[in-house]
Amino acid sequence: GTTDDAGNLVLEEDFVWSDGEISRRVWTIARTNQHTYEGQAADVVGQAGGLAFGNALNWSYDLQLEIDGSQWIIHFDDWMFLQPDGVLLNRAEMSKFGIRVGDVTISFSKKF
Repeated sequence: GTTDDAGNLVLEEDFVWSDGEISRRVWTIARTNQHTYEGQAADVVGQAGGLAFGNALNWSYDLQLEIDGSQWIIHFDDWMFLQPDGVLLNRAEMSKFGIRVGDVTISFSKKF
């Protein structure tokens, strides 16, 4: 990621799906105190919130998704862990009405 003029982190996520679809999410993330963060992206409902200690970050948000032509709001509860080599591992649990509907594991690395 990069930083904007206000010092916020700008993180670009590029996704390539199994059906060949390509999408991008651009986050703007602000540190609000020593351990907390808030973030926004175009498809996030309201604000995301995060709590960080050591190499771990718990990131929580509601995402608006299009599924079979309908708009759904899915809650994401992400746990991210920064590895010594700089790779970030992210395990996300997705839920709707409090019922788990799926999970995903993603790794992030810097472009050089």
